[in-house]
Amino acid sequence: MKFWRVDIQSQDTVEQSIDGGTIIAPKRISSADLEPAEVIAQKIAKDHVVLLARFDAMRQHGMVEAIGLVVDKDRKAKKPRLKWKRVSKQLSPTPTGITQWKTRAVFKFADEPAKRYGLEKLVKSLFPETE
Repeated sequence: MKFWRVDIQSQDTVEQSIDGGTIIAPKRISSADLEPAEVIAQKIAKDHVVLLARFDAMRQHGMVEAIGLVVDKDRKAKKPRLKWKRVSKQLSPTPTGITQWKTRAVFKFADEPAKRYGLEKLVKSLFPETE
């Protein structure tokens, strides 16, 4: 299972993503960042999991507001279609992870942090069809 973080830059984009069953691409958050819309179009695929999350710089943790399971991909528009669930989950990244959260609007979680956060177990509880 692959897990992606997509930055929340406004509450409106959270609502639009959930209501539309898609991902509203955020803006780049640093000059080192890749173009988020391209990452979403090229890398995120069926059965991947997307976490809509913001980084709380003061507390140094990520706040997840929604988790989506990619159920299909619109080949013409190159946009994933997702089934979303609202959540409230805090993730505590390592110093290396904090760099990812601060400099990339969209990134794939490495295996170790995904395991440490219990993402697969969480996804299976939210989306039993992933068993």
